[in-house]
Amino acid sequence: MNANEFARQIHAALEHLHDFPYLLSLPLTRALRTSELSREAAARGLRSAILEAISKLEPDLASETTDKEQRGYTILFGRYVQGMSTKELMDELGISLRQLRREERRAFEAVTTLLWDRFGPLLVSHGELSGEDGNAAPRSLTQAETQQFLARAESSTVDLKEILDGVLETLAPLLQQRRLQVLREEKGASFAILADRVAMRQTILLILLQALSGLASGRLSVSLSYESASQIALDVHAGPYDVLANQGEDRLAMARELILKQGGLFEARLSGALWHARIEMPTARDYLVILAIDDNENLIELFKRYTAGTIYHVIGARSGQEALEQVHRCLPHLITLDVMMPRQDGWEILQHLRALPELTKVPIVVCSVMNEPGLAAMLGASDFLPKPVTQDALLSMLGKWATCLPH
Repeated sequence: MNANEFARQIHAALEHLHDFPYLLSLPLTRALRTSELSREAAARGLRSAILEAISKLEPDLASETTDKEQRGYTILFGRYVQGMSTKELMDELGISLRQLRREERRAFEAVTTLLWDRFGPLLVSHGELSGEDGNAAPRSLTQAETQQFLARAESSTVDLKEILDGVLETLAPLLQQRRLQVLREEKGASFAILADRVAMRQTILLILLQALSGLASGRLSVSLSYESASQIALDVHAGPYDVLANQGEDRLAMARELILKQGGLFEARLSGALWHARIEMPTARDYLVILAIDDNENLIELFKRYTAGTIYHVIGARSGQEALEQVHRCLPHLITLDVMMPRQDGWEILQHLRALPELTKVPIVVCSVMNEPGLAAMLGASDFLPKPVTQDALLSMLGKWATCLPH
């Protein structure tokens, strides 16, 4: 990992600052682990260090400062901690888009320098720094392709057992050629999860291919377990596993991205001669689908991070047309709606949504920087949530409505 890759890792961590499973999966987090520091502790330490670095950009209140000196802190804190959009930051600071981008780049470089000074010596001692980064481009391409795929994903209730059956059927010729038998175990009667069927199928296929890549002979076992009313797990064990024969960093990176973006957890590790991968997905039962309509994709991602590990599953739409398509694909339990959107504003979209018979009893919450709760109620909104939105404010609003929403 060189300085450029370090900067890319810090940027990725900033974009997912509230997404703890994503921070766990970062190569930088793994690089910061020590014998005394677990991966979870390393992820928490990285997040704390980033927040501390951002806070160091804030000028001392006791000293005389200019607006320009305050901007870098305001931009980074507003965007990555509070989840403010580009438009909201421009309005807050009274600057143009070009100025905003320039100031954000400077602030990011300052934060990266602070973190490089802090973590650089540690990475050197771990042997993690190098002069070249030949794997960066392929991984970036893999991530970009995965993100494009997920942008088209459609969540619905799917049976994880049926998906696993289909994947094993696809791999049957390869298993026969390798003379390998799959040992299966199922604990539970229902394995229904809320996910995109194709995304889950691809994830399981990638994991099993990775398991097979290091398994010349021996045993491959797959276990499905209904662990609680809120969680279903899939475990894959392969051994004895030849780590030298394994060629699959891209496979695991794509599998991890596919799972994390659907609200699940993923881990893979080698313990001695045994390779183990585990997927944890929330059950479809008792899940409340929240449709967030906002042209700012960062806010939709923020809502997903805010609701990770809860009974809420956030799906997004960036326009009125996308919102209608989402409603027809998966009827939401509750809708949040931005007002300031291009081509068709939120007030117009609100009227269109309220005209749909299937949405008669679905709460629609206007979520906007425009403080107009009275107008929102007059046009049919059920509630109003002012921006910028904190996690407490979002979960409080959802909690208020959850008791009267049909599960």
